[in-house]
Amino acid sequence: MYVYANDQNLGTYDLPASVPVIADGTTNIKIYAGIKNNGISSTRIKYPFYKPFETNIDLHPLETDTVVPQFTYLSGIYIYEKDFEGGNFLVENSSNEGTFTSTNNGAYVFEGDRSGWGHLDAGLSHLYYRDDQQFTWQSGQTVFLELNYSSNNSFAVGFLSMKGGNLNKSTALTINPSCDGDGLTPVWKKIYIDYGYVLQQNAGSSYHQFYIEAIPTSTSQPVNVFLDNMKWVVL
Repeated sequence: MYVYANDQNLGTYDLPASVPVIADGTTNIKIYAGIKNNGISSTRIKYPFYKPFETNIDLHPLETDTVVPQFTYLSGIYIYEKDFEGGNFLVENSSNEGTFTSTNNGAYVFEGDRSGWGHLDAGLSHLYYRDDQQFTWQSGQTVFLELNYSSNNSFAVGFLSMKGGNLNKSTALTINPSCDGDGLTPVWKKIYIDYGYVLQQNAGSSYHQFYIEAIPTSTSQPVNVFLDNMKWVVL
């Protein structure tokens, strides 16, 4: 989070945090939600879709006050949620050798009743699926994918973009494994993926389709990728 007192920058902090403030009396506190852009610690940014949390506090020297910020989305943004509660919405691409399903196995579900599960048997070489939904977002728009995931193998996400009769493949991010072994004991993480550059690369495309792809790093282990709470946020 990014913290300001009377519009003076006090720094960036991970929650929970103790923030020293040199002020006495009524002080305006403003807090912006921060994220690791594309999951990278060195690329932390203010999340562009949230309003800052703002409050006034009567501060006194050597005293401690507690603030619990709550963030809400800006007005005028587009939010499109895709989860697996209603079943699997991903379809296989050519050269795919794996499966992608909606699982209700409680050991594999992050939240709710179901999560998405991509699986590739040991010895096979390509897990490759796409969303049939056609998004018409264009270059210049701010587009993020919020995603909960667990995987024992790196996997890529991006867009298949239709332009001039050709479907162009552009990777937004390759995501590192969150767990070892066969991946069937999920270790869930949350990531925010910036798709703005992919849209710039494919300016003028008539539509874009999300894809997920995994190529095994070991022939002796199966690949297991779990997804949940996919949320497209667009400004």
